[in-house]
Amino acid sequence: MSTDPIPSRRRAALAGVLTAAAGAGVGELVAPLVAPEGSPFGSIGAVLIDAAPGWAKDLAVSLFWTADKIALLVGIGIVLLGIGAIAGLAERRLVWTGRVIAALLGIAGIAAALSREGATALAWLPSLVSGGPR
Repeated sequence: MSTDPIPSRRRAALAGVLTAAAGAGVGELVAPLVAPEGSPFGSIGAVLIDAAPGWAKDLAVSLFWTADKIALLVGIGIVLLGIGAIAGLAERRLVWTGRVIAALLGIAGIAAALSREGATALAWLPSLVSGGPR
């Protein structure tokens, strides 16, 4: 039995944010080596763009002009960090919950990468690395 104290909420959230950032970073570093089209951010961004209604795309272009895709990637990053904070807080209560959330994020990335036209046989690997065991 562990005698470690339960981390504070702030530390737990920060741990989740750092873990999510590290996982995404590793996935982005692996992508150019094995499957550039399998970039977790790029794959999820492409799926979101394809799923967005026309009015949302037009609004993004009118707000951000040529930086609309950069704004989308920044938004994905912010949401990822928020989910990471939630995962850290969840892990504080039940040890396995944060890991399950990380795995679900990895699965979402894998599905996004494999759904892209022209996905190679290894397109899933960067997202597996991102959401894999911690």
